[in-house]
Amino acid sequence: MKICFLFLCSCIVAAILTYFGISVGTNIISTIFNIIGIVFSIGMGLIVTFSISGVENRSYILIIRNNVRQVRQRFIVLFSICTFLFICDDNIPQHILYKINLARLSSNFTLSFFILSIVYFIINFIRLQNLNNDIFDRLLQEKNQKH
Repeated sequence: MKICFLFLCSCIVAAILTYFGISVGTNIISTIFNIIGIVFSIGMGLIVTFSISGVENRSYILIIRNNVRQVRQRFIVLFSICTFLFICDDNIPQHILYKINLARLSSNFTLSFFILSIVYFIINFIRLQNLNNDIFDRLLQEKNQKH
């Protein structure tokens, strides 16, 4: 799932929630941002400790490193956007937003983006685990072929 798609989906969900008069408090947004921080930390821990030991094929090593690098970059960009949204949603004076009637839309967008970001992080956790399993299976297959 691309970050642009995440942004678009968040806009749509925010517009629908706002249309039906649904809004969220800053406590909910703050709690979800804390969850995002935890999920981001776990994800970066998985990326940093990801091991390709045992892989001898240079082309596989380059492909694996590239995939892990892409996941890391997406995690950092997504967490940066979430942090920016959290700061904006929490610090923009509410009287300005209410005058232009965007407070509810802003909160709904932030909430939607945060929830979809958590899903995105989880999908990438699964991809990292699958990549790790594929590496292990390939190494085991090559080892068995040698014997």
